[in-house]
Amino acid sequence: HFGNAALSYVGGIAGLNIGSDTTFTDGTRNYTAGTIEKCSTMSGKTISGNQNLGGIVGWNLTKGVIRENTSYANISAASDNVGGIAGRNSGTIQVAEDENISRSHGTNVGGIIGINEKTGTLSVTGDGGTNGEIVAVGSGARITGYENVGGIVGNYLGQNSLGQSGTQYLVCKASQVRATHGMVGGIVGTTSGNVTNTINRAGKVTADSGYAGGITAVNVAKISNSKDYGSVSSSSGYAGGIAAQNEADGIIENCNVQGTKTTKAEIYSLGVMDAGAICAVNNGTILGSAPKENVVLKGSAVIIGGITGLNNGTVGDSQATGSVTKITTMPEINVQQTALVVGGAVGMNQGTVVKVVAEG
Repeated sequence: HFGNAALSYVGGIAGLNIGSDTTFTDGTRNYTAGTIEKCSTMSGKTISGNQNLGGIVGWNLTKGVIRENTSYANISAASDNVGGIAGRNSGTIQVAEDENISRSHGTNVGGIIGINEKTGTLSVTGDGGTNGEIVAVGSGARITGYENVGGIVGNYLGQNSLGQSGTQYLVCKASQVRATHGMVGGIVGTTSGNVTNTINRAGKVTADSGYAGGITAVNVAKISNSKDYGSVSSSSGYAGGIAAQNEADGIIENCNVQGTKTTKAEIYSLGVMDAGAICAVNNGTILGSAPKENVVLKGSAVIIGGITGLNNGTVGDSQATGSVTKITTMPEINVQQTALVVGGAVGMNQGTVVKVVAEG
């Protein structure tokens, strides 16, 4: 154990990692200055501080390289930017499939990275097995913060898409991802960049007061080829399997919400009017995205849709050659109200619904 609540830039291995173009050799390979490789922290230990705390490094600066490290330590922060590997990242982080534990009371809290700056990149390596799922954060992780809390990244500002490519998926299996006073997402709490090929398998994604989404809380970019299998809830705000709210510039494409054979994916929200499996409110575009088996909508909403509760944007592909969105299974509705407004695709439409077929 080390650190205290008065310290900033604290890491299990290094407080700051500063990269440059200088290289050196150890006789077998070349290294770039500012490289931390194959280091680890132990379980049962706690790293404490005020802000910019990481299991490996407090802040990985531009051109810094964090590679093949593991961290199992608990992280206790009084303020902001807390991650299982790095509290703040402006450089390159490469991790293998791992389990990280992160706890905080502040803003920008993630299982791997607290805040990923514009120049920062994250890659997770692994074969993914037969289903292509590469687990970035395992079931041993409990991630808690004030706001902007994500299973993998708390706040993602990166220029590159967050996620995998091809047939692989970036996966969060944390037992819990929780924000006490703001936005929370199973993959990323808040993001200004695109998210692709991700899967949320976290046990619970929970906002005590604020928006909660299986992938991210509020989408302002593009989420594609992503899935939610976990339960998502807000005790005072919108909740959605992919995002709680899809903004005007937001696109959700080829995404699904689905329970497992033994566990239902519950979308639970209190204190709001609208609920949907993909998102509660859509102000943008939703393409080829629908609920599948074993999804249940719970809470106090009265305007309920299979895809979105309130639609102010576009649901379906309006292009002449666009594909049809099929709803093969409707979510179970188990809410506290009785006078409900329910639609197979949308609860209340103030936008456009096109090429949607409700079969379930």
